[in-house]
Amino acid sequence: MNELSDEIPPSQPADLPIGVADGERLFSEWAARMVAAGVFSVSTVETYSTIWHAWLSWLAARGLGWVDVNAATIQAYLEGPSPGLAHHRPALRADRMANYTQQRYWRVLRAVYAEAVRAGLLVSSPVLDVPEGDRPVIERSSRQSQVLPPGVLALLRDPDVIERCIPCLREAEWWVFRDRAAVLVLSHLGITTRELMALRGGDVVCQLPSLAGHVAEHVAIGRLAGSHPLPSPACSPAQWVPVSLAVTRDDEVVPRVLELGAAVREVLLSWLALRRVVLSARLKRRLVGMAVSDDQLDAVCLSEPLFMSRQRSAEQIDADRSGGAVLSVDKVGLLPPMEASNVYQMVKQALDALYGLPELAGQHPKLRGLNQASGAAIVRNSVLLDWVQTLGEEAAALLGGLRSVGSLRVVSLTEGPYPTLP
Repeated sequence: MNELSDEIPPSQPADLPIGVADGERLFSEWAARMVAAGVFSVSTVETYSTIWHAWLSWLAARGLGWVDVNAATIQAYLEGPSPGLAHHRPALRADRMANYTQQRYWRVLRAVYAEAVRAGLLVSSPVLDVPEGDRPVIERSSRQSQVLPPGVLALLRDPDVIERCIPCLREAEWWVFRDRAAVLVLSHLGITTRELMALRGGDVVCQLPSLAGHVAEHVAIGRLAGSHPLPSPACSPAQWVPVSLAVTRDDEVVPRVLELGAAVREVLLSWLALRRVVLSARLKRRLVGMAVSDDQLDAVCLSEPLFMSRQRSAEQIDADRSGGAVLSVDKVGLLPPMEASNVYQMVKQALDALYGLPELAGQHPKLRGLNQASGAAIVRNSVLLDWVQTLGEEAAALLGGLRSVGSLRVVSLTEGPYPTLP
């Protein structure tokens, strides 16, 4: 058998459990090959690396290395509890992996062990020794739990319904308007949590109400090319109207510019105007005792997160206490972007409130025995499904930022195609 190459040397302590160093090197070589081929992004490698390391740790706790396993070992692992990775919420069951978790772990194990066979390190893959009938499959109930029930997406796209689901209890709660705009962006554009968190004010593509559509197209192309954007509603909310959103900051998906419908434009414009007020107050607090120019505020509105968090980071708190250091605004932002857990809770609360409306009386998934997903991923899946059914698979893949139609992984349900999580 061939030995693993030393092109990606492990920086591991000498007392690592048996097989861990070689197992990590195997994964690194496989991941490097996938990245070089354009199949994986860096963030995908990070996710899969976490899964592979969980497997190595589980084996090490039992005195096994990655080469010492057989079909029974793999089945015992996949049928046991989730390793408890850095989840944003606890697993639904403490004694067994969720159906989709099993599938994801199965795919990673299958791929890495196939790499070992390809490299001549193993004669055959123990993953493929698992009997066909015992291999993880996506159960119908799990598939249904990954998309919204019929009619829910349409309500989630209605600004009036969202206003009812995310009420403003006090005038100072600016984050309510942020959440309304963010939920509408998710439900209309189908972007991922990472993409939502990465958006900046300057990613909003705008035009004057009186100008033709080709001007907005010019703004979008200019921003994607790295040129200075034309004025944004983040700068002049009274004059400029958001027409599309440049989604370009996540290497997990293909950069694209998505058109904003009228419903999203109106709510987003209101949020941009309020966001400017919030950032103006934060900027004046940062530059205490100094005059704040319109140019400074304009620059901040373009560079700060489009959907910022309510709470400052420790570094931002220190910068606010620095006593008017002008450059600190460039080096340390005023407010951080929302965290993934914030986005999850925002969507969950909106969905919970939605199922409580008279329009959806008796339709809560739990009444059908489903552990319905509640985060932004289920909204994205539902938007992808809607695009597949109304625009076709190619358009859905393009709008969703997927590299190919195959990334939709469309499977069949009783009433039509269903896209699983990429």
